[in-house]
Amino acid sequence: MKLFLPLMLTFICSSGYCQLYNSISTDAKSFYEKSMHDLKPAMASFILNKTAQLSGRNVDADSLTKSLIKEQLFKNSDHIFLKRISLLILIASANERDIQIKKLVMQMSRQKKVDLNSDVTQPLQKQKSDIAQEVSRLFFEIGNNTTSTSKGLE
Repeated sequence: MKLFLPLMLTFICSSGYCQLYNSISTDAKSFYEKSMHDLKPAMASFILNKTAQLSGRNVDADSLTKSLIKEQLFKNSDHIFLKRISLLILIASANERDIQIKKLVMQMSRQKKVDLNSDVTQPLQKQKSDIAQEVSRLFFEIGNNTTSTSKGLE
């Protein structure tokens, strides 16, 4: 019987498919929480406003960092600082996508729609996954400098 069960599961599961989506790491989430707490209110509101502007769009970390150079608030900032701000915007954007997905799933469950991985949630999950990949890449580029949030983001 123990040998028969894996064989049955293989035939049953062979027709199904699985989609894997990336999520934000706990290090990135803790970096976001600490940094947002330590930031000046003007910078924190800029990050939240920029996140609202990027809602529903695909976000690239490099273009986001380049666009921050043009902002008056960051005219005299170095490249590492801009990458940290970009990282905070990306994490906030991923959190926003996560909230949207949860709202959609709750709405779909109230409407008794069974397929939670439908065309409605899939684009948001893909965007969140893409943002999570960008966050991972940017978090890796910045390296261990993210641990000193109060020094680098004042």
